[in-house]
Amino acid sequence: MPDAELVCGVIEGRIDFAVLQRKYERKVYGRLYRLVRNHADTEELTQDVFVRLFEGLPSFDPSRACLCTWLYSITTNVVMSYFRTKRRAPDSLDAMREWETPSVAGPEELHDVDERRTRMLKSVAKLEPLDRGVLIGFHVHDEAWRVVAAKHGCSERHARYRALVAMRKLRESI
Repeated sequence: MPDAELVCGVIEGRIDFAVLQRKYERKVYGRLYRLVRNHADTEELTQDVFVRLFEGLPSFDPSRACLCTWLYSITTNVVMSYFRTKRRAPDSLDAMREWETPSVAGPEELHDVDERRTRMLKSVAKLEPLDRGVLIGFHVHDEAWRVVAAKHGCSERHARYRALVAMRKLRESI
């Protein structure tokens, strides 16, 4: 069944939303897991994507984009929000998870950290200029997407996409 008919059927109540969810759930989960690399968080984010899809379904216009594109956009927004909230520091050390808690590092640990940092910097330097620019602008300089996009002469959506591509390349290279 074409997506436009499926969406109309869900909106009109002829088709259960679960049918639509089952059709795309594996794709959304797979995409999120490749970015997040944590099953529990991925399951939660996948649910968030489908909640947003369900809430926004009445405003979906199949003449503007296909459902798959819209779902991809929702998925991107959910994962970017996830990374943005993870980047914020907790209020206290008690609120930190054990693996986030700073420790007193010995020379071996400091050397390992330095090596990882060097690998990361080399990997970032190998990125295409646009990918590197949007990644650094948003994740390092904490600039808004509209500012990053304006600096690089592209749309916000394209800047977000390039940042995701850059993150994927970094994960693969490290």
